[in-house]
Amino acid sequence: IRKMKKLLEKSGINYEQISKSIKNLASSRDTLEVYFNTIYKDTVNLNKDKIIINFEKLSRLNLEMKMRVLRKSIKDFSKTYYAPRSKKVLNLIDQIYAKKNSRHTLGGCLIFRDQNQVILKKEG
Repeated sequence: IRKMKKLLEKSGINYEQISKSIKNLASSRDTLEVYFNTIYKDTVNLNKDKIIINFEKLSRLNLEMKMRVLRKSIKDFSKTYYAPRSKKVLNLIDQIYAKKNSRHTLGGCLIFRDQNQVILKKEG
């Protein structure tokens, strides 16, 4: 952005406005993270051998929060550095809602819905 400063100013974009926007986005990210952590603690129950997600609470969340809950659950349980790709998590969400008793694998986890719970266990 610094290299483009003169070009941006010629276009009528003030450099300070960009800086303020970046700070506002960082603040929004921090607020969203606090909100997500509260939701995660309320929705997810971590055990030694499995993760239990309250399906009813998960259902009340918007799509972005559902994705975040599932991605973090899979990442933390499988102890991998990277969370699964968004496209795969979206597909998983669709499958969980479409078929009540189906089993899925993603990120080294076996994922299935049992009554009012989504359960993650180690694959294999």
